[in-house]
Amino acid sequence: MKRIDATEALCGDIVTISGIPTIFVGETVGIGDIDPLPPITIDEPTLRMEFLVNDSPFAGKEGKYMTTRMMQERIFKELETNVGLKLEEEAGRFILSGRGELHL
Repeated sequence: MKRIDATEALCGDIVTISGIPTIFVGETVGIGDIDPLPPITIDEPTLRMEFLVNDSPFAGKEGKYMTTRMMQERIFKELETNVGLKLEEEAGRFILSGRGELHL
């Protein structure tokens, strides 16, 4: 399993397309007279979790040091590829909605 740069793909190939910001998972992309496939649906999230930086008096005594900016960068990176994840931001809190415990 590895990535290979290609200029075309055939039926059955699994591809990643970059450079089209409005494209979504399951859309048909092509040139010319083609019949697009029906779009797929992604299940709505069923579980919500709130993530925030530890501000207790014992913060920083154990574990990895983490700031709000570091959390935000990690969440935004995951949102680029994880189509089932939804984000709501509130004053240093990140409310993530997903499809289960393992998803989040």
